[in-house]
Amino acid sequence: MAEHIRMKQVPGGTVSAVDDRILYDVNLSCGIIEGCEISYPGNNMIHINAGYGIIKGGLFEMDDHTLYVDYAEAGEVTGQVYLHFDPAAEDKLTILYETTHTLHQMEQNEDCNYHNKVYEIQLCTFTATTTALLNVEQTWVRATGAVEVLDNLNEIMANTDANKCAGALAVKQLNSNLGGLEFGLMENGKPGWKERGADALVPFKADADFTLISNGFIVPEDGYIIGFLTIVGKGSGDPYDNHYTAASGYIDVSEDRVCTISKSVNSTNGTFTGVVKCAVPVKKGDTITISMTKYAGGGNWAYTESVVYYMK
Repeated sequence: MAEHIRMKQVPGGTVSAVDDRILYDVNLSCGIIEGCEISYPGNNMIHINAGYGIIKGGLFEMDDHTLYVDYAEAGEVTGQVYLHFDPAAEDKLTILYETTHTLHQMEQNEDCNYHNKVYEIQLCTFTATTTALLNVEQTWVRATGAVEVLDNLNEIMANTDANKCAGALAVKQLNSNLGGLEFGLMENGKPGWKERGADALVPFKADADFTLISNGFIVPEDGYIIGFLTIVGKGSGDPYDNHYTAASGYIDVSEDRVCTISKSVNSTNGTFTGVVKCAVPVKKGDTITISMTKYAGGGNWAYTESVVYYMK
């Protein structure tokens, strides 16, 4: 039965503009491909460089031009410049701006190509006074292809591409695998370590005495601390969510910071991973401070893990 289904790409057939957008929308996120940098020349002007972008699978070209926006009638108001895509309109893609006390949220209907709904992308924000524009900030994100999920630590450590994310299985590995080493208790109850893939744990040292410590630990005798800090974060991919995701951590010995890590991302599909380790001498009476913080707005997520040992 072929009367109720049609293949769009056939010899001699025609692929419509809507079909073309739907095809590319599956594999490309919305955003800027090249150029389109935003600057503030002065007065009430916002300059946009020439460039290219993708909005719901449709390729657009931006001309180099200057946009003149309204000043505030009194005091200060907020403003934004944005792209407005309406498949049902004669001018399907337009550049709009508004200056108001409360900016409207970008309308982003993911099914716009199917039902002629609106999709908008913010390009920049600013504050308008009666005589000038302040705090002009470029906010557009760069278009990317489909995000590839990395589900093991070897792939994450070898990765140099920002358009990839850590999967759930990789996060699971990070719980017990830090800096290429795995840790556990030996049969005698003492902690040991092994390289990734090895079968047996190795004692740290025959006469070493390791203690897993937490924040606020006071060193009883001169010795060492060995610390590992791990962070992972990812944007949700939902354009309605807050894109900002961050995680950080540090280890202090009394007043001295001996280990620190911090990463963040402000992108719908952005990701980050990080692992740091340290081994430093400590003195009797030193206070060990261990701090891990994370922020994940909307549907984003961030993961932190700290493992710190004291060794006499």
